[in-house]
Amino acid sequence: MLSQLFTSTQGKPPAPAGELAPFVIHAFIVYRIASFLTFRSGQGLDHHSESGPFNAFDKFRDLIGMTYSERGAAWTSKQPNEIAKVFTCMFCSTTWIGFAVALLSGKGLLYGLALSTAAVMVERYLRG
Repeated sequence: MLSQLFTSTQGKPPAPAGELAPFVIHAFIVYRIASFLTFRSGQGLDHHSESGPFNAFDKFRDLIGMTYSERGAAWTSKQPNEIAKVFTCMFCSTTWIGFAVALLSGKGLLYGLALSTAAVMVERYLRG
């Protein structure tokens, strides 16, 4: 599995440009899904909604028991569950989403951690 991360399917080291574009695309996918699932309407970069079409993401967050403080900080309900805990933290959710994207793309778990790290870097850059 570890060798899969550093070699291409032909057993040769991957070309940097050939592997960089899919990685960047995957990292942006991880960031965007995590931001949709974590941020409530009005909490986004420009205070526009992260509610999704037909408020689907707001409904998902309500369904799993996420609530928000008056300042908009996410926290779990009085009966916290593990699913809600994952989605109250942008960094935590990027880890799990990164693992899912890595597995769906046929890469190893280290690739998932790298995707999570890149998504966190995007978050830090955009939100300061």
